[in-house]
Amino acid sequence: YTIKAKTDAVLYSLDRKNYKGIIKGTELKQREKYKAVLENVDILQNLSQSEFSKVCDIMVEKEFKNGEEILKQNANDDYFCILYQGKCHSEKLIDTGKGPQILKEFNPNDYFGEAPWFRNELRPYSVKADSDCIVFFIIRKEFKRLVDSLENILRRKIEDYSQKGYDKKYE
Repeated sequence: YTIKAKTDAVLYSLDRKNYKGIIKGTELKQREKYKAVLENVDILQNLSQSEFSKVCDIMVEKEFKNGEEILKQNANDDYFCILYQGKCHSEKLIDTGKGPQILKEFNPNDYFGEAPWFRNELRPYSVKADSDCIVFFIIRKEFKRLVDSLENILRRKIEDYSQKGYDKKYE
């Protein structure tokens, strides 16, 4: 096809080789950022380099403003989240006549959403941003599609949490 300018214009072109080099460089930087964060998540500590790469490929990065809801209580949204920047907290609305009860505060490299994610349950709490935040999401469906065998490893970690009573604060 032909492209014609309607007015005087200056055009820049980028050949395929350089374009691919830029894209590949950006992807590598993104993967390294995700990998550095994943290495700080204790339930993912036993993953091989190949498994880390697969998880990095399915991570989604989202920004939230102060006060915005990151996860909704009673939702089955299948997200495992890692806080990259900012601060947030989990809260649970117990009595509709009162405000929500704050359960836990999260700082960078903390994660949340893992227990309902592995149990395929409704989320018993919501998570809200206390500042502008960047959160990395791992979507359960994508995780299962690419790294299904890892779910059993991660599920054992969740069972360890239950045995130690860590998950009781969210119920």
